[in-house]
Amino acid sequence: MGAKRPRVWHVLVLGALYVPIVVFCIRLVVTILESAGLERSDHVLFGVFIEIAVDVGLLVLLVRRSSEKLADRLLLREGRLSLWYSPLIYAGGFAAVAIGGMMTLIAFGAHSPRVRELQNVVQSGEGGGLLSLLISMALVPAISEELIFRGYIQSRLLKRYPARAAILISSFFFAVAHGDVRYACAIFPLAMWFGYVAYISESIWPGVICHFIHNAFVTIVAWSGRDQIGPEEPRQMIQSSSPWEWLGYLLIIAIAGAVIAWMARILKDGCRPASTHSRLDQVADAE
Repeated sequence: MGAKRPRVWHVLVLGALYVPIVVFCIRLVVTILESAGLERSDHVLFGVFIEIAVDVGLLVLLVRRSSEKLADRLLLREGRLSLWYSPLIYAGGFAAVAIGGMMTLIAFGAHSPRVRELQNVVQSGEGGGLLSLLISMALVPAISEELIFRGYIQSRLLKRYPARAAILISSFFFAVAHGDVRYACAIFPLAMWFGYVAYISESIWPGVICHFIHNAFVTIVAWSGRDQIGPEEPRQMIQSSSPWEWLGYLLIIAIAGAVIAWMARILKDGCRPASTHSRLDQVADAE
């Protein structure tokens, strides 16, 4: 008789309640900030730190009673992929961003308002200098989000569900946690890619590094003021597109998909040999 699979209902509850918990905490803090006379532009950065605080608090509550080592429970170990593969991971991530961005523009005709809001905060300079922006909007979110969504949620789901289902569910929670529907759709392919990387490497660190690089690149572009695309320009561009231009959009998606498939094959072949009984399986059997 096979070993009983662990229950993961608490993981699904965490994923479902994560957004309401974060939103409640942010609104509470924003109310306090407004009473203190701070401008709304400051709220985004405060919201980032509140989300990070919630992530840390949830992780402490969830892992403190576990008999597993913290490194194994949250995939904080070195893993099976060398860090030299980071450029390939980022190449796949860039392709995933291209797919998400193009599909969002085709479906909705415009960028997410959340993207514009973040760009305004960065470009206004009220969120601090470039270094503080990179820390608050790139480094810290990359670590906290990979810990909660890949390190905890996905690794727990992998003990009960097939890899594809576990990656899909954790990626859905990750995308929904980032705000409105358009933004969630845009980053969902990237979430799937990071989930795949965490799965094959059995570590969150490759994803953390590339997550940071992606966020840092977006932050630097916005800070430099080079991204001047207005919120309505993409809509006008999509609506006035000719059939050949539509074919070009689909071709970009197809090429990006091929790049992801190629990178996935290279990374899978480049993983260090796993033990005859993987650590994830050992933990599942122990439970």
